[in-house]
Amino acid sequence: MNNSKIALENIESEGFIEKIPYLRTRESELIKIVEAISHINQSEDWNILKSYVFDGVLESLERRLSAEAKKDNPDTQELARLVGQITWAKKYSKLEELQEMFRSELTNLRKQINAKV
Repeated sequence: MNNSKIALENIESEGFIEKIPYLRTRESELIKIVEAISHINQSEDWNILKSYVFDGVLESLERRLSAEAKKDNPDTQELARLVGQITWAKKYSKLEELQEMFRSELTNLRKQINAKV
């Protein structure tokens, strides 16, 4: 009999059992986030904000990036900053993609919970 293997299995299962409350809490948070994004995405207020604020910001950032890249001696730090801002703007202005990201995390989390329970 290999007592070290048994002890190792007990430690692994105990460690996971300690993580289950955190995983359940995170699952609850993700469900609330996905539902909230869905409600916001369906509201007329979001459509107004998106068209007047987010779409305009994204277009402006892309124009600035293009102008900076066309310079004879472009500022690489400014290029990197603009790319980061564009990435952020795209991520948070497209609620469908943001919602899908959280749904994916929720699916993976549920797989983890179900695999060990």
